[in-house]
Amino acid sequence: MLARMSTPPTAAPTPRTGPALLALGLAAAGIVVTIILLREHLTVFEGDTAGSLFCGGGGRFDCNTVAASPTSWLLGLPLALWGLAFYIASGALALLAWKLPDGEAAAAAGVGSVLALAALMLDAWLGWTMATKIGAFCMNCVATYVLNLGLAIAFWALDRRAGATHEWKALLTRWAAARPGRWLKVGVAVVAVAGAACAFFLTGRAVAETLADSYAEAGELLVRIKTEPPMDMTRFSALPAEGPANARVDIVVASDFQCSFCRALAARLDEVRRDHPNDVRIRFLNVPISSQCNPKVTHDEHQHACWLARAGACAAQQGKFWEYHDLVYRTLSPTHANEAGVRSALAGIGMDAAALDRCLTSGEADSVVARDIRAWMDLDMDSVPSVIINGHLKTGGLYPTSLRRVVEELIAKQ
Repeated sequence: MLARMSTPPTAAPTPRTGPALLALGLAAAGIVVTIILLREHLTVFEGDTAGSLFCGGGGRFDCNTVAASPTSWLLGLPLALWGLAFYIASGALALLAWKLPDGEAAAAAGVGSVLALAALMLDAWLGWTMATKIGAFCMNCVATYVLNLGLAIAFWALDRRAGATHEWKALLTRWAAARPGRWLKVGVAVVAVAGAACAFFLTGRAVAETLADSYAEAGELLVRIKTEPPMDMTRFSALPAEGPANARVDIVVASDFQCSFCRALAARLDEVRRDHPNDVRIRFLNVPISSQCNPKVTHDEHQHACWLARAGACAAQQGKFWEYHDLVYRTLSPTHANEAGVRSALAGIGMDAAALDRCLTSGEADSVVARDIRAWMDLDMDSVPSVIINGHLKTGGLYPTSLRRVVEELIAKQ
């Protein structure tokens, strides 16, 4: 008879395996979410709008508004970058708490618990800030709050299951001895430090390049304002305007209601107006980038832009232009910035739907939009957004940091 072959018994998982794998999975998810958040931060910093997962771009759930807030930055770098470093460290600590000897494993779990609790305290403050100060929520940020709660629970479980005294000093200093876990500890430390350092280097360089470009842009415009004669701003007297007529800084923005850069610039102009209500005046030049109504455009890049522009002219006729402006640029998400989206929200801004229809069919709105497009063409603006600040044209918009610097310097000099 053939002898039955015996199979070696499989090693039973340690009591730490479950919470360690949970912590590793949560840290990996956190890395993915914070990379998305970091891209959103940099996109908004450069003057565009972000449109990644869960980023609605309008209303109460608007990651762009949150990313533009000063509270989303720490020591000159996006807060998401610090979150990325936290999740890299959390993953490293979870792996060490799983595989190191008990005393060092307990210490690694203890450090992870402290970091996770600190992150939860920061989350509570950031959530309160979004609710009470910013007025908008970033759902990707909220996702990290849930992940951090899970990490706190996982590290707490790891700490309890290590079942040993915390060997804090050994965790930090015991590297060279020939013992289990030596090379794992060295490898994890090297990978974690290298990953975080790479993220900080690349992000810091991107921020520095954007700042350098924006400072150069602002400096060039300020020199032109100082040395070149301004154009006559009375040609824009018929445009919808917000702010005092005698404002120190008079800005005309040529914009398209379906343009993402225009949406981002509108948000930054709103901030400047809020910060300097007595010194800044904004006028809106309605320039849809669509061949349906703009003879200079050869393609229908923004298929809803002409209708949105005409509806804006009709809103101005009802004395509701800025309410309409905020509806399209702030309340509606980019995917709902169209006729159906606007009509569903007209009552909320006090516009008369019947009067809108009469205005659209009468041809009055078409003549207003055509007038604005002619002004845009006569000045060779070529693109949207474009701005005219105190009679000096800057095509292609401005970096947010450039806009603020120019406005603040003009106010200070006058």
